[in-house]
Parts: sequence; structure tokens; C-alpha cells
Amino acid sequence: MKKFQYIFAVALSLTMVGCYDDSGDEWLIESLDPTASGMILFEQSTKALVGASGMLIQALNLNEYILAPDEESRLALEDRYYPYRKVREKEDNLWYIYDDEEQEIYHFNEGLLLGEEGAEWEVVENPMFLYKGTQSEHRPLIQRIGEDCYRVQMRGCEVPYYPLKVGDFDYYLRAWRTFVATKTQVELDVTITTNNTAFRKGEAEALVFTMVGGGKISDDQNNYGDGYVVDFRIADPVTLTFGDNAVIADDCTGVGKLKISNDTVEVTATMSHNAIAIRLFASTSAITGYYDWTGACITPQ
Repeated sequence: MKKFQYIFAVALSLTMVGCYDDSGDEWLIESLDPTASGMILFEQSTKALVGASGMLIQALNLNEYILAPDEESRLALEDRYYPYRKVREKEDNLWYIYDDEEQEIYHFNEGLLLGEEGAEWEVVENPMFLYKGTQSEHRPLIQRIGEDCYRVQMRGCEVPYYPLKVGDFDYYLRAWRTFVATKTQVELDVTITTNNTAFRKGEAEALVFTMVGGGKISDDQNNYGDGYVVDFRIADPVTLTFGDNAVIADDCTGVGKLKISNDTVEVTATMSHNAIAIRLFASTSAITGYYDWTGACITPQ
């Protein structure tokens, strides 16, 4: 009976937002990896956190560009962040980063930059992390709440979820191509403490983000009803490392703990730089599995 419960949990997760592609379904069920469904939920939840972090990095890049002390410095930043795009304030407090095909747009509420107290930026458009046509009431919001500390809210935003293949978690976190992705609704509220000041001064090699908060993801396209939701909460602060290209570092390792649930299972995911421990609770049973940061199962057999 327990084996059937685990197979069911895996099969259910395969239909979820940002699911594995079809080539992996048979492998997952045949392998009878009892914590596979929990790992899927962890991967999907982590992708939401990585997307929110990426939008913050892009905003911080623009903030640095605007604050450049002279034309030479600004041109250097333009070559670094926007080599094939233009940056313009087309209306008061409305900044565009654009080329012939797409545009990134920010509205600065009250005209404040991210280093100023009370700063609040709306992400009007973002071709990397958001689908086009996001409704105005669903714009992500970035707020400065202290020195090198920001709040990122995604309020029912449509986010691209790229299909996830077995053992490809590191790539999955960096894949944001909307034309091959599923539209997935994300609600999220996280506070992110950064080393941004040190990084922009050249005193740190990478952006280190430590997050608290949580959110939920749902897939309206599959018509599973209003209850088709994955909830996640950061139980212990999650720390991840990024580059200024707005994607997670190549080794994509981190530390922290997530509590995740859907209608069928509850999951505790504990991250260390060496492995991810998935504690899966389904019905009256509980089991722990271990994975590396590619998403491959390394549970002792």
C-alpha cells in the first residue's frame, strides 16, 4: 500500500507546473524513487525564488548604471550589461531597456533610486522572467527596506517555467526561454539581504543573496481547479549565489530549508553545498531521499 501511495505521489507531481518533460515520466515511475515527487516540488519552488532574485539583480544593474559618475563609467556599464540595447528614461520615472525585439521597463515610484530610503520600483515588463502582457495590478514590486536589503513581491505574475529533465536541475534554474515554457502563476513575498554594495565596489566576486519568506505557484493552463497549488515557505534562511547576468551561479549550490506542500504530500527540503535532503510525508508515511545539485538521486540503495 505504501508503494502505491508513493507511485501516486510521483505521478501527480509529473502533471504539475513546470513539470518534467514526457521523456522522463516513465523513468521516474519505473525507478520507484520514493521521494521523487518531493524533489520535483523543491525544484519548482526554488525556481520561483531564483526568478525573483534575477529580477532584483536586473534592477540593481540599472540602478548602478543610472548612478554612474561620468560618461566613461556609464559606457563601461552599458558594454557590460546592455551591449546590444539602449537605456532611456522615456517618461518621468519610467525607464526602458530595449532593442528592436523586446523591452524591459521599470517605474520608479516617487522617482527614488534603490539606494534611497523608501525606494519602490514596479517591474512593468521583463522579457526574461515574465510573460508579455502582465496586467498592471500584477506587476512585481521591488522595495528597499534597508541597506543592501530588499523586498520582492510577485503578485499573481505569469512566470515562464521551462520543462525539467531528470538530472538537469542546475540547467533548469538558468532556463527562462518563454517560447518553450509553460505560463505559471506565481505569488511570492521574500526579503533578500545582499552583498550588493561590496559587489559593485569590486570587493566580492559574486552576488550572495539570503532570503526569507515564501509563496505559491499554480498552473491555470491545466484546468485542475483553484486548489491546484504548491505552497512553499522558507523555514531556515536560503542563501544562493548569482552573477550580475541575473542567473544563479554555475554550481547552483546553496544552503537553507524549505517547507513545501500540495494537496497530496508535504516536503521538508534541507540544502547543503554537498546535497539536498528531501523528507517526504505522504498519508501516514515519511521517508528521506538525497539528491545532488544536478537533481540526480544519490540515496544509498
